[in-house]
Amino acid sequence: MTDEIVDDLGELELPFGRRVGLKGVKYPSGLEILRLTFRENRRFTVIDLDVNSVRNLALRLNDWAHQTSGPAN
Repeated sequence: MTDEIVDDLGELELPFGRRVGLKGVKYPSGLEILRLTFRENRRFTVIDLDVNSVRNLALRLNDWAHQTSGPAN
């Protein structure tokens, strides 16, 4: 059993009935990750990202969102 500290950052509803949960996880070693849990019906996919991966993903998502002609919420 690990002594990780988990901070629930919320959940987002995605198109087509999907959801993604976000959790910040801190380990005693000092490692911090963002854990994404994608849910589609009974199927789960868990992805752990380090801070550099999160920053890179955030930049690419932001770029795409600003270049897309879809409606803004």
